[in-house]
Amino acid sequence: METLSVLLSKARLESASYPGVVSSIGAPAPRRIVPRRVIRWIVSQFLAGELATAAFCERMAKHVSDVQAREFLTLQGMDERRHAALYRWYLECLDLTPAPSLSISKCYDAALSPSTHPLAAILAFHVILERDNLRLQSIAETWFGCRVYSEMGTRIRRDEARHVAFGRLYLQERLPLLPLTERQEIYRWVRGLWFEAGREILANCLVPGPADWLLEKTQWPSRIRDLELAGLFSGEEREEFRRL
Repeated sequence: METLSVLLSKARLESASYPGVVSSIGAPAPRRIVPRRVIRWIVSQFLAGELATAAFCERMAKHVSDVQAREFLTLQGMDERRHAALYRWYLECLDLTPAPSLSISKCYDAALSPSTHPLAAILAFHVILERDNLRLQSIAETWFGCRVYSEMGTRIRRDEARHVAFGRLYLQERLPLLPLTERQEIYRWVRGLWFEAGREILANCLVPGPADWLLEKTQWPSRIRDLELAGLFSGEEREEFRRL
């Protein structure tokens, strides 16, 4: 696993060389078979997520004591703002306006709430939501069939993978130190947040079938693995957490 120093060096390098929104990548041209309302909805949620994560990183950077973590969060906030600008630009090129989901926005608001445990918020933003965005970004690229969107996605995924790695590294040193009851409460909170967002995504992406069953059987197991790797519970505690 990469160390925080290595991740920070990469973040500095990427930040210094990031080209931003450039017209040279061409004009967006998604497949005509893809409904415009689906494109608008998907890109809008990515945009909203980037803005929420940027706000979170900027706030957390003021409170963490670790100097390297503070700088990483500051640079990540800048990454997220650049990603948001790319998504906004893509929508504007298609004459579409952002349409963030109220349900998903509530999830971001819950994670941003000052009453949320800081480690729970980092777990939500850096491990669960960021990792889901990586998965959904790849799916969206396949659906859209748009070279410009795929080029955007390549840039964004590289950043997001680094953010996920930072979150996992930061949490692995801190989550295991929390009492069992506190970690269980964080698990319940993250699970509820993820299922609420997942139901909305399935409904708007025209995925047939009962949402909770699909999420529980096909998606949640990999999130459990992500939570374990982040240090929320050990391998010996896994089944106990699964039953919560």
